[in-house]
Amino acid sequence: MNPWILTRSAVVLATTVALSLTAPCLAAGDEAGPINLARMTQGYTYYNRPGATREQHDADVRACALAAGQMHSVNELIAAAPSSTIRASIFADPNDRNLAAASLENCMVVRGWQVVLLPEAEGKQLTQLPAAQIGETIGPWIGAAEPHGQVVRRWNNDAIRGSTVRYDRAPPRTKRGQLSLIAGAPDLQELPTSPARMPPSPWINPRWPRKTLAPTDLAGLRSDAAVVMVQVKGIGAQGGLGGWLYAHREGNMFVFAVPAGRWRLYGLGAAPTLNLCLGSPSFEVKAGEVVYAGAYDLDAAELGPDLDLAPAKAWLGAQGRPLREASYVNGSLGPCGDNSIYALEIKGAPFEPGYAWGSRASTAPAP
Repeated sequence: MNPWILTRSAVVLATTVALSLTAPCLAAGDEAGPINLARMTQGYTYYNRPGATREQHDADVRACALAAGQMHSVNELIAAAPSSTIRASIFADPNDRNLAAASLENCMVVRGWQVVLLPEAEGKQLTQLPAAQIGETIGPWIGAAEPHGQVVRRWNNDAIRGSTVRYDRAPPRTKRGQLSLIAGAPDLQELPTSPARMPPSPWINPRWPRKTLAPTDLAGLRSDAAVVMVQVKGIGAQGGLGGWLYAHREGNMFVFAVPAGRWRLYGLGAAPTLNLCLGSPSFEVKAGEVVYAGAYDLDAAELGPDLDLAPAKAWLGAQGRPLREASYVNGSLGPCGDNSIYALEIKGAPFEPGYAWGSRASTAPAP
């Protein structure tokens, strides 16, 4: 099972899909626990960005609600598989709506908005009002330098942190808790999801190898092929990934023959997957090159990558092929979907021209 997922254009490069094993954790924004990227902040919240207008707020809420509508739970995706003999109605999963609520919040955070939590009684009272009145109430707070309520979350590159919970198969949700959604896109406040579908085929062309390579395979590769290598450590229940019976203590090396071009980190995990459609690292490979994308440790304080070439050189052995580390660029956008959405940035890497989310949109340090 390969928890490292790359894409070229909209095509996924992966090996097999396995169900996730996750441990329960506190909700995002709860000071007693880590961020959970698959759960909305519990309670009654709205979004604030100092200096922003109501029009900017509503436009971003609508865009994020539409992106969040692509989310589906693992059960729903399994039920929609062509080979599935289970009726989809059995898995008419309320978790879809809960996952969409979390993805809406993640999307707004990536776009530079802060999540502001209102006192329970005040928030509950607001939900009794028509959408227009809710908008009139929170309108002055949306662009305020000192927003009304408690700022509980803003962009902090959370996907890279080992303490972050990246997957949750059954997240909770506060009904009508996202006041910005009710006010900014009232027609989308139920976060409708698109028809359930399986992820796209992970292979660009069947003529390309569909499995991780062995060193002896390199001699027989196509002349127009490049080779991408990545090492993944911490595969297991704690890392939020299945397939732990096949994990090695020193990490698993995955090696793929790929077409030349620019490749991006699509997501973390496999069914469920944290989709990095809102911004991810990418790197270029040319025909004949061997590029090491680094070592990623799912249990470490930070995910990585560690670009020390020693593990890659050891794997290559006497093959004698020239090897270089990946030159990452942050801010690659892709199609949203899967279990939840967010962005990830590699520290010190440059950004795609025009990318204005994540740390490029942040206006204040994390709370």
